[in-house]
Amino acid sequence: MLTDIELCHVYLRDYMALNRLSDEDEASIAIARERAAQILAQDPRNRVSFSVMIDDEEGILASREDLDAIRKAIEAHGITLERIIFESELNRYGDALIKTLRPNVLAVDREHVYLNLSTEDRLLWADENLREMKSIKKIFLETVLSPEPEGADDRGERHRSRFWVALRTQQSDGTFIYGCSLLTAVWYLHRLGVEGFCEEDGAQRADRVLNVIPLKYLKSEGIALDLVNLSAATRIRKIRRKVDYVFV
Repeated sequence: MLTDIELCHVYLRDYMALNRLSDEDEASIAIARERAAQILAQDPRNRVSFSVMIDDEEGILASREDLDAIRKAIEAHGITLERIIFESELNRYGDALIKTLRPNVLAVDREHVYLNLSTEDRLLWADENLREMKSIKKIFLETVLSPEPEGADDRGERHRSRFWVALRTQQSDGTFIYGCSLLTAVWYLHRLGVEGFCEEDGAQRADRVLNVIPLKYLKSEGIALDLVNLSAATRIRKIRRKVDYVFV
């Protein structure tokens, strides 16, 4: 069983401003190493690999030199990376995922493709300011069992949310920008080696993926899983049980 662990979520803008990994990145890497050791101790047949995706959106001009510098900063922790890519490199798979989504959940206009999402996923109501490391299960249980907050909307439906999530936006020059949640879902598919979402790059195909990420990304990750569940393609839907998280 090969588990691919996403070590951290590196923002290129932050890295270039600090000229080093952020404290948040460093904390995530430490937790990822601990979780890797636990996985290996559970069964001698278990294996782990490590991956990182670098957020180079917002018009930042990225280079291979930036990639190499971040790789070296991470590998200084005694980690060998299986894959490290810029988020923009996943854009080429964006339309492939959109085309598999059920038509009744999409809204399209001249410049945008939206996901019209109505969800009952209580994870989307978790406290985004939480600082203590918790598992997704613990967050779920605490959220479900917690009382309604004082002053909650008495029209109810706290357990339901409606989102218009931009999946693709066409720019004035005809190019496309793809939404973070869409690219997050593509990132899962890429690491798991799902047909149509990876290319032969020498990286190992994972049996499952574990994402060590700050809790502030909970909603984005939750919508990424919704995209997986709403796909009409069986090969995509079946990865749902292969994706897990440690929120920090």
